[in-house]
Amino acid sequence: MGVDLDSDDDRPAGEMTESDIEMFRRIFPGRHDLIVHEFSDLTLFDQAFAEGRDDELLEAPEASPSMVIEEGRVFKDLPALKRWLQAFAVIWKRPYKVLHSYAERRYTVKWKITKVVGPHNCDDHELTMRHPQLTSIIIAKRLMGILKEQPNMKVRTIIRTVEEIYGGYVITYGKAWRAKQRAWKVIYEDWESGYEQLPVLFNAIKAVNPSMHYEYIPKPNAWKDGRQIFERAFWCFPQCVEAFRHCRPVFSIDTNNKLVPLAFALVERENNDGWGWFLRLVWIHVVGPGREVGVISDRH
Repeated sequence: MGVDLDSDDDRPAGEMTESDIEMFRRIFPGRHDLIVHEFSDLTLFDQAFAEGRDDELLEAPEASPSMVIEEGRVFKDLPALKRWLQAFAVIWKRPYKVLHSYAERRYTVKWKITKVVGPHNCDDHELTMRHPQLTSIIIAKRLMGILKEQPNMKVRTIIRTVEEIYGGYVITYGKAWRAKQRAWKVIYEDWESGYEQLPVLFNAIKAVNPSMHYEYIPKPNAWKDGRQIFERAFWCFPQCVEAFRHCRPVFSIDTNNKLVPLAFALVERENNDGWGWFLRLVWIHVVGPGREVGVISDRH
């Protein structure tokens, strides 16, 4: 029987910023320190609204202290047994190794626990930094509700949150990133599907803000599964355009601490073609004819 080791990426996560710490404390109210050793149950999965699909994630059991190995427990197939054992190993801090695996065999029958040797009286597992069964699937399922409420959570905050939830296990940057992507896929669907919904979103906004302008550009002659592939989008709001008329004629590209956001765009990549397309639309729909403006940019 094989096991998904969910190979890691050891890229450093970096230190948590003040905003990261504030988000962490919203998840764990009352925490004023960031050194936590005890286990905390933070099951928010039932609050998630899943629109996308990730069958591995959706079928994975929720790791719970109530999980016990007992005679007579039946699993619908081998993958279900493997997922359950992974969750059990994580919640009870019992990492395991697979001694025999036959990849060429295919099982389509139910699996049943027929014998349990017990009671289990060996010493508690000595905690290490890593747990081979703590995969991105298990992490994504546990964090689903949190990521729905905190979609801007950074990878380093996910790493710290997992350490808190699972009693000290520290995952790598790569595993945390994959867990976030899996959770997002279920909550928001994949990126391609999300881009296809942009016209629906734009039309909904325009219904209540009629002077809002947008342009949705599909990729020419590019189709997938009978649907055109998204390439670019641009939008701006009349309130921002009107505000800019009363500002000094200067705007900055891709700036922080902005006063008035003028326009927004999604492009395939930040290159001369993409920036040229965006600035032409800004000139037409925001600046307007006959007005000279200064542009501040760190792009040379």
